Amino acid sequence: MKVYNTTKGASMPKDDLNPYGVGVMRLREMSISIENFSESDIAHIGYCSIHRIKVVLCRVGNCWGIRGRMNDQIKLHERQFGCRGQVKAYWIVSGKKIMSLHRHFNGTTEELMSAYNCRITDKPVSEMSAMEIFMAAKGKRPCRRHAPKMTSNERIASAARMEKL
Repeated sequence: MKVYNTTKGASMPKDDLNPYGVGVMRLREMSISIENFSESDIAHIGYCSIHRIKVVLCRVGNCWGIRGRMNDQIKLHERQFGCRGQVKAYWIVSGKKIMSLHRHFNGTTEELMSAYNCRITDKPVSEMSAMEIFMAAKGKRPCRRHAPKMTSNERIASAARMEKL
């Protein structure tokens, strides 16, 4: 399990220290909208944060939930798409600590674009095959196994080039 970012939450006044208020504060620190959770889920997050119990926040499709309490979200996903959705963990809340399980970019637009810009610029697009263009968009180079076979004319031409060197 890779943990990319750990932040420690802020303290709050004693009179605001109820489970719902703490749950809202933890969701705000993670930049997750409170509309994605029911009031009981938010209160559960706050209760676990107050008592330092570990809580894992997950997603199924576009639905957020708490691991172990996601039956409604899984059933909603099954009704919408006709298949069982994959539950993917995103955050771990343990007391004031919030650990991110996925990389988030909080930098500039250039950093964000360079992270997702995976093009191969060795050749112009006019000289690339369809598979090379597909792999360039995907961010990978074609492996040797999928490379086109050399014809005898190409072997002779490459041998002649090698002799010149």
